Amino acid sequence: MRICLLTTVFAVFAVCATAFSAKVEKQQSDEEVFNIVSAKLDKGGSYYTIQNNKYLFSSLKEGIQAIRVMLGSIPVPQNPNAVQPLLVLDAVEKIINNSGIEEILACGMSSALIDPKNKEAFFQNKTFLYHGNKKPKGFLWTLLPPANQDLTDLKRLPANTIFAFSAKLAPDKAWNIIKSICNQIPSPQAKMLPMIAEMQFMKAHKVKLAEVLRSLSGSWFGVIVSTQTADGKPALQAMFEVPGKNDVVLKLLKENLKRNPLAIIGKDKISIKAGGKDQPEWIAPSIYLRDKKLYFISSPAILETMKETNGLVKTAEFKRYNQGMPKKGIAFLYQSPRIYTVIAEMINAYTPPQASKQKAMFTPMLALMGDNSQFSVATRLKDGVIVYSNSPTTMISTGPMTPVATTAILAGMLLPALNQAREKARRISCTSNLKQIGLALKQYGMDHKDNFPKADNVAGLNELVKNDYMIDPKVYNCPSVSNPQTRGTLKEANSSYIYLGGFREEFNSTLPLAFDKPANHSGYINVLFLDGHVRGFKLNYRTCQEVILVLNKMNKYKPEEFNILLQKAKKIDQELNYR
Repeated sequence: MRICLLTTVFAVFAVCATAFSAKVEKQQSDEEVFNIVSAKLDKGGSYYTIQNNKYLFSSLKEGIQAIRVMLGSIPVPQNPNAVQPLLVLDAVEKIINNSGIEEILACGMSSALIDPKNKEAFFQNKTFLYHGNKKPKGFLWTLLPPANQDLTDLKRLPANTIFAFSAKLAPDKAWNIIKSICNQIPSPQAKMLPMIAEMQFMKAHKVKLAEVLRSLSGSWFGVIVSTQTADGKPALQAMFEVPGKNDVVLKLLKENLKRNPLAIIGKDKISIKAGGKDQPEWIAPSIYLRDKKLYFISSPAILETMKETNGLVKTAEFKRYNQGMPKKGIAFLYQSPRIYTVIAEMINAYTPPQASKQKAMFTPMLALMGDNSQFSVATRLKDGVIVYSNSPTTMISTGPMTPVATTAILAGMLLPALNQAREKARRISCTSNLKQIGLALKQYGMDHKDNFPKADNVAGLNELVKNDYMIDPKVYNCPSVSNPQTRGTLKEANSSYIYLGGFREEFNSTLPLAFDKPANHSGYINVLFLDGHVRGFKLNYRTCQEVILVLNKMNKYKPEEFNILLQKAKKIDQELNYR
């Protein structure tokens, strides 16, 4: 639908509330609830709806109980490591009970013309979630800022802003809530997941996850502006600003980028060199820490652009979108009506000649998308949350094709580099596979006195399959190759990874446990290390011995460690005929 991002989020929240909603306060009748919600909305417009959630949450509980009874009649798997259906249901119930959805007594939405006499339609859309005068509980409410503030970030926006947002986020609170929910689930594995995640993060990055999340909690701000290059071509500048209460996150980024040949590491700054002749000159990204803020910028030019104050708010464009909007709130989002014009200009300027057919289809797609511009502000009230959104479209405008058209345009713009992007996506998926194998190995080790499976390669990985630590065949199959997937015992034909067995949890954390077979990626390898982290890097190799030699150069293993690894690699090379 043609509706702002903030309104979409809260509308989805409201729809969820329709399915999982609250007990209405005893002192309020249905009529009283209706009147309270109705008073926050605009009547007589093009759209108006109110949903009272009086009985729905009890119906949900009855449904969960019915599922519990049904699952209770199904034989429980004898293997203690197998997924227990009732435990899964318990987890779902805990998440729902802690979500805060139950607190929503009713939700309402409306769309009404701001100036009915104007021939050009312009609407104010409202979404109101009503929780009554009580203080709502649950993680959805905990994560929302407790009070409205002046929207001072609006004054920072340059006149040529085409997209911007500002909001307070609390990733540290979110993580604590996740840990609390996991602790309530009657499953030892579920209770240990947050701890395992924190341990793996600490081993991989040498910093506590809690410190990183705490540093990132606070006000987040982002802006994209349209500009031009010296020769008149359209260009974009962007800045993303997040809290940096200390240098923890910057150090983390430095550590992860230090081996990247394009990264230039400074004391309080990371610069990225141009990646090739096809990279536009107006893209020169960097990351730096200043005044307890961490900045991600597309190029230094954005810093000069941001020196302009009160630029956007003085424009006729923004004044139109600011009609009847609150002066305070907990978040805002702005999307200029010029954004699709800018997209069209970028397509014309940077689409290569060989992609002319793809370029020709962009114009009708842009026309299909229409005007999806908006200015939205979310505000907290004593009895709920309301989102105001001024836009040329209503909540029920015929714009369901907008996201489809947007996706098609972006895909077309990236078409010349599509194959490269696909391979990067496969590498990421491959990384996920190895991380899942690593987690399964950790769980196996916990049950076997910190010992990983002894046998190398497929024989060792089959210990995870046979004992239900990781039975999904897709996890053992790299998405860049077309190995056949079969249920049950793994074979070399349906496994994409080399496994080095016989290690213990106490060994050197930089020892490799598993990595890609040579045919998986062209000139690239993903490696799972003993501490659970996965790292990918460029490498042309044909044998396992070549991999061990490179890893030894990177990690400087002890002679006895290197000798063990090299002997294992030689044995596997012989077995798999790698030369």
